[in-house]
Amino acid sequence: MSVWKYLSTKEDFDLILQKSFSQYIFLLKHSDTCSISLVAKLRLESQWDLESDELYLVEVKSQRILSNHIAETLQIHHESPQLLIIKNGECVHDAPTF
Repeated sequence: MSVWKYLSTKEDFDLILQKSFSQYIFLLKHSDTCSISLVAKLRLESQWDLESDELYLVEVKSQRILSNHIAETLQIHHESPQLLIIKNGECVHDAPTF
């Protein structure tokens, strides 16, 4: 099972955005209270070898301000669950994960 790094502040997000200039960043926008989101997260954990990647998670309900900041910064439409792949400070892939 993968280890998710939880983001909770805009500063956390800004740091991983800088990391994206040297590696791919995988960011899951997730809701702990949504069964569809839970299934999507479990699928990612079971079907991908994610251990070595940079895996980040934002819980959209408790981190609404951060979730909105991410959507605005990356110029994407918010969905949940949603997998974002970030490289060079931009979202190169944006997909609902259900």
